[in-house]
Formats: sequence, C-alpha cells, structure tokens
Amino acid sequence: MKNKKKQIKREYPTDTITKLQWTKEIGGVDLKSNKIVLPDGLLATNVKDKLKYFNIFTKLIKDQFVFGGKKYELLPGIESTDILTLSWGLEGLLWTINKYLFRFKNFHREKDLLKIATYMYILWLKYGFHLEEKHDTDTNKVDKK
Repeated sequence: MKNKKKQIKREYPTDTITKLQWTKEIGGVDLKSNKIVLPDGLLATNVKDKLKYFNIFTKLIKDQFVFGGKKYELLPGIESTDILTLSWGLEGLLWTINKYLFRFKNFHREKDLLKIATYMYILWLKYGFHLEEKHDTDTNKVDKK
C-alpha cells in the first residue's frame, strides 16, 4: 500500500480579530487597519528604508570579505574560495552558502547573513559577471517611461 501524502487544508479566519491574531503569528495584512503585520521580531521595510541602510550593509560586507581574504589566504593571491571551487567546483561554494543559511535559520545571527552576502558576491565574481558590459537584472526588464 502506497503512503499518500496528507493534503493540508488551510483554514483562513473570517473575522478581523482572528485575522489580526493569525497575522501576528505568520504575517499578513490586517484587513481592518489595512496594515501589514509581520511575525514578531521582523520589521517592515520600504525602498526608503533599504536605501537608508544600504551603505552600512555594503561596508559590513566589504569588511567581511577583506577580513576573510586575510584569514583564509593560503598563498599570496590564493584563498580558500579558490581551493573550494578548484576542488569541488560550484558545489563547494554553494555548500558553504547553504551551511550559513541553515545557521541563520537556527540562530538568526547577523554575521551569518553577512557571510551569505559575501559568498554571493564572491560567486558573482567567480562567474565573471563583473566583467560584463550589460548585466542581467530584473531592472533591465522594467519599462522605463
């Protein structure tokens, strides 16, 4: 007999008070106040907020890869990310990124997010995207009238 996966039927609340309680647990929109309610501990952000703190974030990323470059330098000009990609190809870097994703999921530490962002930057460099004249971004697809 085959094991059938149980279908989960989601019950969505119908009254506003229940909706507000529901949104505090998993996030959503409070229909009465028309405001976004995020799970405890998370902040709503908009483009203005993101721009306001972007320089802080990029400085932290820069500090992370400069320190990491010194910390993991094996020979002049060769660091561990070179050895990871030489030994295991792309999977070496993806494994490391995933390790920090799982750490962040478990511990919610800022330093793990900074390491993920740093490894994404390194991956972007290793693929040579920085050498391209045009970049493949979603913003290229936006109709700029």
